[in-house]
Amino acid sequence: MNRLYTKLNFSLFGLTLLLVTFLSQQMNGQCTQQVLHTSGTVQIGCTSVTVIPNGVTNPLSFCGQTPFLIGTGNNGGSFTFFFSPPVSGVSLGLTTIDNQGINNSMEEVRFEINGAFYPITIPGTPGNCNTPAIITPTGTVGAVVGSSGDWNNMNINTTISSIKVEDLIIVGNPNGVVFSLFFCPSCCNTNSGEISASPLNLCPGTNAVVPSATQTFLESNDI
Repeated sequence: MNRLYTKLNFSLFGLTLLLVTFLSQQMNGQCTQQVLHTSGTVQIGCTSVTVIPNGVTNPLSFCGQTPFLIGTGNNGGSFTFFFSPPVSGVSLGLTTIDNQGINNSMEEVRFEINGAFYPITIPGTPGNCNTPAIITPTGTVGAVVGSSGDWNNMNINTTISSIKVEDLIIVGNPNGVVFSLFFCPSCCNTNSGEISASPLNLCPGTNAVVPSATQTFLESNDI
């Protein structure tokens, strides 16, 4: 009986471990669609993504993050992303958030979601080049005093129609923040659409004209 119980208990433990591992991989793999254009509108999968830069912004790749640079010197900058349809979450990588006590430069990254300030509550994972970033008392993302801050995999899990990522210059002339943005696409099903028209009367030997369908969504592998 003890052997049977031990074997059954081990099997249940193994099944639980497998399920936890599977769910963890599923959750970590959700936000895989990366935004790589720095202005305008691009269709990414089944999501239309509009990017609007404001202030000091440039494309840049640094410390594994790309392509968004916000702020430099004593001027801040921001990128705002609009998603249609709304997405179920985003994941960001941030690098070179400056809080250098030597040259008295300090900046923070502020977020707005759906037009309202969004305080960060969940930290990301250590980045590629610098000291891990921190959450400030006001809910922005900053760095430890005397260092630059990095984060990978900073996940925001909520329904998002728009998100604004802004560099706030607190003091001095920091170099700006470079970040990557991945989003979790909402479910999009193929839809052949609808043809709203009166019944067609067709005669032999004449061409039939069929109105275009509306509300159509076809994926890249649809015919």
